[in-house]
Amino acid sequence: MIPTVVSERAKVGAGTELQMNYGTPESPEWRLLKGVASSGDWGYDQDFQDDTDISEIDHTYVPGDAKAKEILVTMKHMPGDTDQKAFLDKSNANEEVQLRKVYTTGFTQTGTFLLSKPYYSDPTRSDFGKVSVKATPQLGLTDGTIV
Repeated sequence: MIPTVVSERAKVGAGTELQMNYGTPESPEWRLLKGVASSGDWGYDQDFQDDTDISEIDHTYVPGDAKAKEILVTMKHMPGDTDQKAFLDKSNANEEVQLRKVYTTGFTQTGTFLLSKPYYSDPTRSDFGKVSVKATPQLGLTDGTIV
């Protein structure tokens, strides 16, 4: 059997990284979450509401509330990795964490997420054991760029 090597710099989608703040909001310590295969689409859902007077023929709309979308973080389960274990421990405790998605362009999105308990996928012959965590944004997302 040929052993499979998991990269220490596992990346999401062509170089995008998912990082977690292991420090505090005031003194962040961003570290790569290793083994991440996907972290979902980050952004907002927003509906438009009909604002048409009954006497009008043409409809008019106004923007409704924008709500940051829940994401699903899926990663290769790496029990020996202390950073991944810390993330899963916070997930098991349903804690809030700060996550940052860093795209190859330097564009970033940062948010505070409430983590659900993890669930583990059944491994297959061609795939690693995976663990997934739903993360619900608690506030909005902050967009920015790394300087």
